Amino acid sequence: MAKKTSRKSVSFQPNESEVNSDADAPEYKTKVPTLAYPIIPVQNLFLVWDLFRRGLTEHIAETLLNSLPTVAVLSAAQGYLITLASANSGKKSKKQTNVPLLIVGSVFMSFVLSVPLFGAILLFGAPLASHLTETFLLAVHLSFLIFNPLLVLFKFDLDAFVSVFKAERIYRLIFGNYILASSLVAVAGVWIGVIPIPLDWDRPWQQWPITLLVGGYVGSVVGGALSVLF
Repeated sequence: MAKKTSRKSVSFQPNESEVNSDADAPEYKTKVPTLAYPIIPVQNLFLVWDLFRRGLTEHIAETLLNSLPTVAVLSAAQGYLITLASANSGKKSKKQTNVPLLIVGSVFMSFVLSVPLFGAILLFGAPLASHLTETFLLAVHLSFLIFNPLLVLFKFDLDAFVSVFKAERIYRLIFGNYILASSLVAVAGVWIGVIPIPLDWDRPWQQWPITLLVGGYVGSVVGGALSVLF
């Protein structure tokens, strides 16, 4: 008898084992803390108003220096709100975080980080022959504006912060978080604030580094507001 030959069927559908292996493949997860409610830094608009009220256009260095206690207090208050929003959104208890130590440490580190930020601003084209005092005070203000809320949000966890830049949809992740969005748009605001300085309008508010500072403060509020839409 002739042997029956078996026909092999060809399928263009993926094997079940391959589908399962793809489904079981581990996905990269970010460690960005979520917040239970929006935190938009509207207090920064008050800081801008207060700076001009103190005479920012007449005495830049003195005004920036004298306003630092107010900046530190408002930054600490914002940090406390961030800890409350983080605790309410997660499974961890508030008792597991030493909130006073976290806030004080963030304020202290904001002063420390202003030194490398000062160097970075100089590398990006800040005047070297003059206005060094104003540039350093700008760095201190921006350090509180950008770094302080991030330090509180991530609780000094560098790995969690780095995980943001490894995310596939990084901009969606950033604008989905109120603090990340505020910090990013604050940096963009500082960058945009450079534009009016060389224009020949001869206005008092065009002095270095007023427009950069205002751009950063306003940008932080805009970033927080934009995050509400995501």
